Amino acid sequence: MTREEVYDHLFNSANISRANVELPRAFDEQVDHLKNKSIQARNAYVDYPGDTAVLLYMPNLLAKFAVFFDIHGVPIRGADLLVPLVRMAGQAAIRRALDSERAYQDANATVWAHGGHPSIADELVYIDRYFDKVMTIERAQLHNSHRNVVIDILRKVAGMILRCIENHGIPPSLEDN
Repeated sequence: MTREEVYDHLFNSANISRANVELPRAFDEQVDHLKNKSIQARNAYVDYPGDTAVLLYMPNLLAKFAVFFDIHGVPIRGADLLVPLVRMAGQAAIRRALDSERAYQDANATVWAHGGHPSIADELVYIDRYFDKVMTIERAQLHNSHRNVVIDILRKVAGMILRCIENHGIPPSLEDN
């Protein structure tokens, strides 16, 4: 699936409005909500082994990230985290941020055994690792002073979700909706 097809599915579907309704209001609650949705995706992979089960979660999870970034803004990769980030909102900003993240991922890609790209299981491991970093910040109650770092990490996770959908597609049952 091409990135443009993923974006078309994301921005032209009901996923955004559904995600907007489901996303709690407080910043730390939103981060926790995204983490819980990520855990659901991982558990789907464990409970129902196979790629289709987890891919059913990915488009809606990416939509939740898009709504989060539209509310809080999203940094472009490479921005200096020591100065306040210019947060941008809207579809164009979200696309630009995710494109910059994906370019970084592709430029620093490991040699993957699974057809030249990460398997879904690999993606879930990386997503979990980055969410662990976010939750460490949350547990230390540093989320206000480290808000830019949290948003930067979440951009990385959204890029991984995008990469997963690009590499593995969306199950037909979701494409038909």
